[in-house]
Amino acid sequence: MLIIESLDRLSRQDPWKAFGLFTEIINAGVDVVTLMDGRTYTVGAGLGDLIFSIVDMSRAHEESRAKSHRLRAAWVNKRNNANERKLTAKCPGWLRLSLDKKKFDILPNRAELVTRIFEETAAGIGLYSIARRLNEAETAPFGRSKGWHTSSISKILTGRAVLGEFQPHRLVNGRQIAEGEPIKDYFPAIIPEELYYRAQAARNQLRLNGAGRRGSNVSNLFSGLVKCAYCRARMRFENKGTGSRGGTFLACDSARRGLGCEKTRWRYSDFEASFLAFVKELDLESLVRSESDSERRADLQNEIAALRGELASIDEKRERTFELFSKAALASDFVGKERDAARLCADSEIKRVFRIIETTQTAARNRVAFALSIYAGLRVGEIAALTIGDVVTTAGEVRREVKLSRHQTKGSNGRTVVLSSRVQAELREYLKQRWITSTGAPLIASRRSGRAFSTITLSMLFKEIYETAGIKTSSHSGRRTFATRLNAKGVGMRTIQKLMGHKHISTTALYCDVSDEMLRNAVELV
Repeated sequence: MLIIESLDRLSRQDPWKAFGLFTEIINAGVDVVTLMDGRTYTVGAGLGDLIFSIVDMSRAHEESRAKSHRLRAAWVNKRNNANERKLTAKCPGWLRLSLDKKKFDILPNRAELVTRIFEETAAGIGLYSIARRLNEAETAPFGRSKGWHTSSISKILTGRAVLGEFQPHRLVNGRQIAEGEPIKDYFPAIIPEELYYRAQAARNQLRLNGAGRRGSNVSNLFSGLVKCAYCRARMRFENKGTGSRGGTFLACDSARRGLGCEKTRWRYSDFEASFLAFVKELDLESLVRSESDSERRADLQNEIAALRGELASIDEKRERTFELFSKAALASDFVGKERDAARLCADSEIKRVFRIIETTQTAARNRVAFALSIYAGLRVGEIAALTIGDVVTTAGEVRREVKLSRHQTKGSNGRTVVLSSRVQAELREYLKQRWITSTGAPLIASRRSGRAFSTITLSMLFKEIYETAGIKTSSHSGRRTFATRLNAKGVGMRTIQKLMGHKHISTTALYCDVSDEMLRNAVELV
């Protein structure tokens, strides 16, 4: 027997779901007794009891939903008036709510500690080192944790509460989901934006390059700092173990991957000794200018670092936004509209696009994506589906021909894409900078997650770069430009059809725009 106060204690879900649970319990041989109305529900219950139970469950569900709406409306009202009265006493560890509940007071010692964390991060010190220093100094953490952890420092560094922003959230399926725009000046700011973005840039630099010594297991003072004099690729640290042929070496990454550079290794101990001896002989004083020039350079470097950090934050927000649109249900409709909006790009516009790409955080990746579209005629979905193994042989060489499976291209058949020397060069340059862990890894990957772009997110990236270059078009413009340029140079329609991967030549003809220059040249042939 199950004894409850009323049926709303059993469930407040939709009546159909609640009634299913209710009947399942009764059919299992458990009698349900409600104390509020003194009813007993059993397997042999009459029609009246069943109707009453459904009505009672429906009432409970409606009351629950109405209460949820009222609470939600109350919180929305609180957020709208957040500048007059704070939502809650909950706040970052360096603040506390004032007695009148209208503002937050700064705790000076803790605010000073947060500033120090940002300054050390901007100076290139990692999370682990900062945590160790704080723990060695017996600095009390903000919460109830025993000592400082890298996760708590990371939370301080990535949150924007230090700038005074508050991001409201709501609980959805047990997860905190951001709701609405961040509320600016909700908290008192404790650090300048310039320092915040310098710290973000330094963290991003450490994550990408990891320069400097990393401990006893990787004894390389020049990690991420040395490049090959022949091809400008990174020099990788190799540990060949002990023995007569063992030891540690610096080797060109392109040579290791078979990309055409000399396979010459430099014994690491010799390199380090030579470098340090060279530095010892340098007249460093003559290399340093006046103190005022040094201060000016430092200010400019700080400003550049802050701008890079801000760009990195914007890039990350953009990629997160793109991921929201990666649902398959949206992709076909979006890309269809993209194709209809595409137009031919002039040579000057293409050059402008590539100049804009050079200003992005992931310039090499974006150059390859656009090169595959404009100079190889790939569909945006095909570019998104490419893997490293599709474009690189097992020997590490860039392929001349890329074979797409039917799962990577449109229609039920695969196709072969021929890459020009220009596209191959772009790929080689990109792969020099890309750390390859698997041939199955996506060629065009998100910098934030490392996962492949979906068709729609890559389309949006294309469109955004075109718009930044002042070109009102879509991701399909590269493909249309590819076909039209081939046609203008006298390439036959059957050849263009094959290169485009079209089933019908009539489709290819729709992609080939006719310019006034082509018309003038045509009549001269008569």
